[in-house]
Amino acid sequence: MAINTDWLSFDWVNLDWLNLDFMDPAALNARLSGLDTAFGVDLSFLGINWLLFLTFLAGCAGVAWTGAAFKPGEWYKSLAKPLWTPGNWVFPVVWFVLYILMSYAAMRVAQLPESGQALALFTVQTAFAALWTPMFFGKRRLFGGLIVVVILWLAVAATTLEFMRLDQTAGLLMVPYVIWATLAALLNLQVWLMNMTGPRGEKVAMQRAKKAEKAKARAEREAVRAKAHKEKVLAEKAAKEAAAKAAAEKAAADKAAKEAAEKEAAQKAAAETPAAETPADDTKPEGTPAAS
Repeated sequence: MAINTDWLSFDWVNLDWLNLDFMDPAALNARLSGLDTAFGVDLSFLGINWLLFLTFLAGCAGVAWTGAAFKPGEWYKSLAKPLWTPGNWVFPVVWFVLYILMSYAAMRVAQLPESGQALALFTVQTAFAALWTPMFFGKRRLFGGLIVVVILWLAVAATTLEFMRLDQTAGLLMVPYVIWATLAALLNLQVWLMNMTGPRGEKVAMQRAKKAEKAKARAEREAVRAKAHKEKVLAEKAAKEAAAKAAAEKAAADKAAKEAAEKEAAQKAAAETPAAETPADDTKPEGTPAAS
């Protein structure tokens, strides 16, 4: 029995009452065209469709968010890694450049006919790029991260080939991404092998992570104790200095009070002592006649 699926076209839904003119892509892109000269450089020669470019770049920003949400931390530091492992600062710089290149490449392809399959592959690689960080750093699954990065590499390679078929420039812009995905896959593989004791290669990593976390907690406790001891010593020193200062001030006050009391006593004694009387002179000069 045949099933009527004509209703799936949704032609019966009347949306004429909705005014969606403000979402017209051509109008929106015209408003964004000023960005060609907004950065002090004329970018009009690139033929950027800013609405499409920013849309793809926003998708890449979602991938970048997962990288910012799951930090490597002490666990990653505790892993055995090959000597050629890039520094932590390299990853955000490289990804920033790659996001710009792949967004521009996707923008070019999206404007071409028969680009559906290419954009579908682009979506797949974006999804697995966002999945790798939570798997590797979030779940701490080295082997699980390896599986994800292998699928990511296949998706990136397929996207690059499809882009190359439609637009050679877009395909070439994806080549750095293929190289970076290759290095990421090799690094993930090497880290898994160097830390492997079982079929999933995670036992040693977990043990090292626990030891690192315990060592960190121990160091933090020692730091707290050392800080408390230092504060106690400083407090005792300050108390001794304050006591010595108070004792010196008391001694000075006692000495001043004693001197004042002695001075007052001396003044009082001097005031109470009577003045000495002068004795009479009974001698008379010779030849003076005696009184008759």
